[in-house]
Amino acid sequence: MKYLVANRARSYQEKTIHGKMAQHSKLHENKQVDKLLINFLWGKAQNN
Repeated sequence: MKYLVANRARSYQEKTIHGKMAQHSKLHENKQVDKLLINFLWGKAQNN
């Protein structure tokens, strides 16, 4: 992703997810991913 957003985004973060639910096909069911997405989306909404 970095090569897609590096020139456009003010900031960029990568997170590494570990465990049995870290397979690409399982990420949509991963609670850690859910929490990261919620924090990202709600954090952005609160800052606007």
